[in-house]
Amino acid sequence: MDSEKYWENRAIEREEYWNKQSQAMVDKELANYYQASLDAIQKDIDALYGRFARDNKLDMEEARKLITGKEYKTWRYSLEEYCEKIKKTGNAGLLRELNTLAMRSRITRLDKLHANTLQELDSLGRKQLATMDGFYKKVFESQYYEGLFDMGKAGKVLAAVNKVVPDKVEAIMRNRWSGKNYSDRIWDDKQKLAQEIKQNVLTAVHRGESVDRVSKRLAERMNVSKSNAKRLVRTELNYVNNQASLESIKDAGMKYFRFIATLDKRTSAICREHDGREFSLTEASAGSNVPPLHPNCRSTIAGSFGRGLGKYGTRFARDKSGKGIHVPSDMTYEDWYNKYVEGSYHKYIEGLNDAFRKALAFGHRTGNEGLYWRDKDGNTPFPDMSGNQNSVVFSDELMEFLKNAGEGTLDCIHNHPMSSSFSGQDLCVMNAYKSIDKMLVIGHDGTKYSCSVGNGKRIRSEYILKRHDAIINGYEMTYRKLVKFGMDQNAAWKEVTHLANIDLANELGWDYERTK
Repeated sequence: MDSEKYWENRAIEREEYWNKQSQAMVDKELANYYQASLDAIQKDIDALYGRFARDNKLDMEEARKLITGKEYKTWRYSLEEYCEKIKKTGNAGLLRELNTLAMRSRITRLDKLHANTLQELDSLGRKQLATMDGFYKKVFESQYYEGLFDMGKAGKVLAAVNKVVPDKVEAIMRNRWSGKNYSDRIWDDKQKLAQEIKQNVLTAVHRGESVDRVSKRLAERMNVSKSNAKRLVRTELNYVNNQASLESIKDAGMKYFRFIATLDKRTSAICREHDGREFSLTEASAGSNVPPLHPNCRSTIAGSFGRGLGKYGTRFARDKSGKGIHVPSDMTYEDWYNKYVEGSYHKYIEGLNDAFRKALAFGHRTGNEGLYWRDKDGNTPFPDMSGNQNSVVFSDELMEFLKNAGEGTLDCIHNHPMSSSFSGQDLCVMNAYKSIDKMLVIGHDGTKYSCSVGNGKRIRSEYILKRHDAIINGYEMTYRKLVKFGMDQNAAWKEVTHLANIDLANELGWDYERTK
């Protein structure tokens, strides 16, 4: 194996390793922080409704009443104390808004709720920033030293080791390479989130909405913020990774680097264009020819001896099914796509469409459900099965097959006579077997549903069933209204199951969609 091939492989391995570490450590920690903040804000909203709502509704007159006496003094003191506490470490925008509230002599119940929300989101932002700072410093040092070690190990360059200077790492982390650094983006998100929560509560009071309705919107908005945070973590991780690689390449005495795109079907157009290109270190520019080139970028770089050199050997990639393969080291994304994806993609789609046709025909003919399996080549890896009107019983042979099949290599297709979306049991099957990439359903009216765990959570089946039932029950009034206004019961049930699965997918981070 030549030097450049070795460096490329190691760069890809390190990128994948830290992405997995990020998901296992940082994402989990952030999820806990967000849940704690959601619980705290929800507690304040519950307290406001609990004390002053009538018939589970809060009118504007009650919300606009001033807090007075001991309650006001206690609130004012605690707020001023908090403002002093965060002067050096908190966000200037949130601090300014809190100081403005603290200076007012007349505070309404809504103002108090908003102030509490601002404090909670400031605390959340500081925890998020501290977690990311610590993680990125660890990543930078590891990437830098391992990069030098790998180049020295190949025996082609003199990799003189310089100790990582903390101030330099700090400067790289605070660099506004994309117009803003991750600290700016964290605080921008928190200020926007605070205003949206305030508007949500104000709108709810104007409309006389229940606390349950307010809580649902709050949870949805916090989930959006959490998703933004995860995307920011991944994007900035890629930035820190590649900046550390640049430093190690430079300190190893090399003059060039090569752009390496991840070769799979999720690769972005801009990374495809850059894949395999070599650049001088003097040309290096984050966001231009050094990853990340876009949010969630997975590309990386490796040292190179010069333009057009090092085009021998192989490197790691994935075929269209996600299976690991080795391709020529100078193979570009376009070459890889034409060979490993385009040539068989149509066969895969034809296989899915064939399964949909069979499922629909079987359902119309018998009124029962049929079950069909397709692999990523569009082939039928397991015999078709039939069931009754509501389900198909899995045989021992099928369960053993699913258990032993490769991860993400299968799609499950079946029909629903009532054209409703996935049942709780459907989702439990998808969740239980990692070999299932997509769970697909076609209704007898031609509606198609798709669900995939993707990068979401895999949890206990009992929780999925319990939560699915709870969400369905929460739409009981919606179902009744749809029927009352003339919708057929089956059509109403179809809409309710669709809405419920949207909610559950959002909670668990799954990919879900409905198409006609």
